[in-house]
Amino acid sequence: PAAKSIRNVIYSRRRAFLDKVRLHKAILEENLNMRVVFAKARVDAFENINTKRYEKFTYFLDMQCPDSADILDKASNVNRFGKFEFIYSWYLLSKVNQELEDIFHIFTRFKTRMDMDVKVLAVDDFGRFEVSEIFNPGINVGLTTRRIGKLQNGSVIIDKNWSYYESRMNMTGVLIRSANVIRYPFTTSFDEYMTDPKLMKYDIYSKFHYQLFQGLVHIHGFEYNTSLPFSWFGNTSSGEDGGLAKMLWDDTIDISSAGCILRLLDSDRIDFYDYIMPYYKFRSCFFPQSRSRKAELLRSIKAV
Repeated sequence: PAAKSIRNVIYSRRRAFLDKVRLHKAILEENLNMRVVFAKARVDAFENINTKRYEKFTYFLDMQCPDSADILDKASNVNRFGKFEFIYSWYLLSKVNQELEDIFHIFTRFKTRMDMDVKVLAVDDFGRFEVSEIFNPGINVGLTTRRIGKLQNGSVIIDKNWSYYESRMNMTGVLIRSANVIRYPFTTSFDEYMTDPKLMKYDIYSKFHYQLFQGLVHIHGFEYNTSLPFSWFGNTSSGEDGGLAKMLWDDTIDISSAGCILRLLDSDRIDFYDYIMPYYKFRSCFFPQSRSRKAELLRSIKAV
């Protein structure tokens, strides 16, 4: 049956075929919407992959491949954001007798991210596959690895006590720079202006963003400072990006939200426009459940 979203798999085949087929089958059974593409593991192939519309790509890479480290290095640096952001999943198959720590050491020289979806399948002393993940929570934390499951009876068993998001909830020492635009003057306190339903028709997208940001504060329990500088926002007379788009592109802020018309989704200058959703490079979802979103914008700024 046709799937709503198709994930593309690029698979590098370089060693014991039987083990790979067993592992490959187990992962595919867990992800029925994958479409498998067999391709050579060429370093220059990454530049030819267009993920502008956020297709979900999954890579299988055998560390037995002599070019595996070069492939990962290229993946982490290609274009602006690399191939380790959340829209790409990676399954790395360890060499025979290769320890997880050895693969971890390889990743220390790459550009890594919090939203990495990189799973390492290493064989233990009993010939069993253990599943671990590698990611970088952020500033003052550094690269992190943890065991999350195993391959058992033809199935990939993941420890549900440590979900993808829960493993990244502890953001101690991580700096998040958030910004948005307030276009209308106000005489109330900043918090009252951003939350009072009587003022909801002013700066509505900025207030939507503020509520989402408060949700992050509630989840992660961090402290923050607020500043209100006066500055020019919007494109320049020559048409160059300005304001929030420029701040995101120049990497002076990490998170924002705004509304846009559909044609901006194909903007050549900025690759990461999301329609009525936050521009959050970690790609976490702010809605706890999957449900209709047509009323979310107004619900988020109603009185509690």
